[in-house]
Amino acid sequence: MDRESLRLLLAQGLSLAEIAKRFERHESTIAYWVQKHRLEAVNREKHAARGGLAREDLEPLVAAGMSIAQIADVTARSKATIRHWLRRYALETNAAVGRRRSREARQALEGGADSTVMRCRHHGETSFVLDKRGYFRCRRCRSEAVSRRRRRAKRVLVQEAGGACRVCGYDRDVEPCSFITSIHR
Repeated sequence: MDRESLRLLLAQGLSLAEIAKRFERHESTIAYWVQKHRLEAVNREKHAARGGLAREDLEPLVAAGMSIAQIADVTARSKATIRHWLRRYALETNAAVGRRRSREARQALEGGADSTVMRCRHHGETSFVLDKRGYFRCRRCRSEAVSRRRRRAKRVLVQEAGGACRVCGYDRDVEPCSFITSIHR
C-alpha cells in the first residue's frame, strides 16, 4: 500500500481495523504499513500504554471505599487494569471483601449450621442467615424489611376499605385494629 493513499485514509479518521476491512487484509498488516511509512494511526494516544499504577496511588482509593469502576474513572484506566494491579498488590475493594467473607461463611455452614456472624452496615456484628437465593442477609435487616412490607400492605388495605375498619369503624390509628388485617387475609 502506498504512503499517500494510506495517509488520506488515516486523515479521514478511519481506524486500522476499518482500513484492513476495506482492503481485505489483517489489521496488523495495516499497522505494519503505517509504521513503515512513519504515519500515526487514528486514536493512537487513546490506545497507548499508560504505564503501571503504584501501590501508593491505589491504597487511598481502596481505603475510601471506591469500587473498581470508580477507581478506573479516577485513574483513567480500564477496569481490567485496575483488577490487575489490585491483585498484584493484594488489595481488595469492599465488594471483594464481602464476597470473600460470604464464601468463607458458606464453607463454614457446610457443617449444618443455619447462620453465621458477619458485619452488617446498619447493625454491626450480627447474625446472618443464608436465604433461598444463596445470599447472606442480616437477620435484623430481614425482619425489619418484612415489618415494613406488612405495614405498607396494611395501609393499602385500609385505603381500599375506605379508610376505616369495616367491622368496628375505627379510623384513627389503624395499627392497633386487628380486624382490618384479618378481614383481608
